Amino acid sequence: MYDHLIKYYNSFNLEKTPEEIISKAKLLILDSLGLMLNAQNSTKLQHLYTHHDEEPTILFKSFIDGTLLVSNELDEGNVLAKGHPACHFTPALINLAIHHNVSTKNLLEAFIVGYEISARIGEIIQLKPGIHPHANWGMIGGAFAIAKLFQWKEQSKILNAVFLASQFAFPTLWDSVFEGKEVRNLLIGFNNLTLSLLSKIIEAGYEGSDKSIEILYKDILGTKFDIEKFNTDFSYNYLEMSYFKIYDFCRFCHGPIDGILKILQDNQNLKLSDIKRIDVYTYRSAAILDSQYCENEFAGKFSIPYAISKTILLNKRINVAHDLINQFSKNVHVHDSEEFNLLLPKIRATKIRLTTHKGIELESELSTALGDGNTDNLDKLVIDKFESNASTIFSNIEVSFLKDFILNLHRENNMSDLEFLLRRETNGMGC
Repeated sequence: MYDHLIKYYNSFNLEKTPEEIISKAKLLILDSLGLMLNAQNSTKLQHLYTHHDEEPTILFKSFIDGTLLVSNELDEGNVLAKGHPACHFTPALINLAIHHNVSTKNLLEAFIVGYEISARIGEIIQLKPGIHPHANWGMIGGAFAIAKLFQWKEQSKILNAVFLASQFAFPTLWDSVFEGKEVRNLLIGFNNLTLSLLSKIIEAGYEGSDKSIEILYKDILGTKFDIEKFNTDFSYNYLEMSYFKIYDFCRFCHGPIDGILKILQDNQNLKLSDIKRIDVYTYRSAAILDSQYCENEFAGKFSIPYAISKTILLNKRINVAHDLINQFSKNVHVHDSEEFNLLLPKIRATKIRLTTHKGIELESELSTALGDGNTDNLDKLVIDKFESNASTIFSNIEVSFLKDFILNLHRENNMSDLEFLLRRETNGMGC
């Protein structure tokens, strides 16, 4: 396994990479950076900064940026990986690249290597049912990304970084997410803090066990580490199966949101009082997001009934108070569809059936969601999203500069040109 990863690591360069993959990688970095810059809904993080007396260090910044990246449930994901590769290492990668004046081309190569390896690792690991795919397997690709950023050549050093980083995984719990507790977000912050320390840990002489990955994911965090099915053919880029979030909900909610929006669009005279019941048929991993009562708005980001209810209320221009959303969620029922389970992993299908009090049934069925790779004008959607997020902290001129800078990472520029990111502040908060 590791021989193939090392071979890919050593041989990878942008010159051999298809242009569409390079473009996708830049969009993923742009999207992630925008979320790192979004100071909205960050009262807790502002509190952390307010009580941080010294100038923020690279470590503290990587921690805060990692936490921010996932706080609004808008970070990218990958269908094959069954999770979110980029969030585990991108904040650390960007902050280290700026601090060490790494070339933009080198950063881009490091990101792609880290992403491709992380996505493959996520594919072959089956986590235990109670373990959320944040803050664990993504650290493996993250270590490769850090090594590539600093252009390490020694195989033993690279693998030691991987073995060390793999043990900095967290047993992130779905239960805490469903309860509306935001500890999951902090754990991604700690992942990025740890990766920012990785080179110094290795320089200090610490070593990791070469058995750590298999033991962790066969016996502790997971039930299967399917090495036999590991795809060592790097001619196919897993970046092609990445997606962007346009809705601030778990990706499992996006198909249902699109489905209900289609019904509302096709039946514009439908009133809220007409709706008796909504049935959602989806694949098993999404069907567990079936809570009809959510403790708070963060918990609601992981509930299909909550997502559908909020979408309907917004569409009908009705107050989207949390209690009202919970009340309407009682009408939304989620079902595990064996038919749709058979289509996984590449097709994530959803069917919505809305029944009125008069017995009329309205249906929509989708095999994709807005933000997936086949979305029309996807580049514009992502760029607009970045500009909206970055404008919470920067001027229009600065936002335009950042956008152009990231979309030209393939050129030989210096990441230190973004030094001002390390000192940015808004309302007393430097992110």
